[in-house]
Amino acid sequence: MGSQTTVDYGYFVGSEDEDDVEVMAEPRDRYIRGLYYPVQIGEMLDNRYWVQHKLGWGGYSTVWLAYDTQDEKAVALKILSPDNDQTEYHIQNIILRIVQDTSGLLTYQSAFHLPGINNSSHMVLAYPVRGPNLRDTLYKKRSAVPRMIAAKQLLLSLNGLHDAGIVHNGMFI
Repeated sequence: MGSQTTVDYGYFVGSEDEDDVEVMAEPRDRYIRGLYYPVQIGEMLDNRYWVQHKLGWGGYSTVWLAYDTQDEKAVALKILSPDNDQTEYHIQNIILRIVQDTSGLLTYQSAFHLPGINNSSHMVLAYPVRGPNLRDTLYKKRSAVPRMIAAKQLLLSLNGLHDAGIVHNGMFI
């Protein structure tokens, strides 16, 4: 991929699709207020991650597909808003420190900061890229076998968190 020059310009949207874009896109004012970091496709972050495509957004973050030029693989970059208290980062550090087997858990591989407005900072967590979005696959008809395998993986991971004292009866401790 290092020698490829293909650039992803996103999806073409015609004027008839304009309302759909407004519904699916994150609120622009969050960028203006500095809650979201203004990422550009093709941008290099932390002298390492080449941004390829936006994967999604939530109340406290945006997630971008990037190519890790150091490790030569795709990653998902979760860019947190500055007002996020970094709970996700701290919980994952606890999990990585005390859970015996994290193979069934999605944990960050590296972290760095990007400068925000008014001396703020956006923490960025780099994750391995996994399969398709679960939300998009929920409504597709699947045989019982992959659903049973996924349920087993979920329960084994939850059991590992429970054994480490992190989750008790579905509540974080």
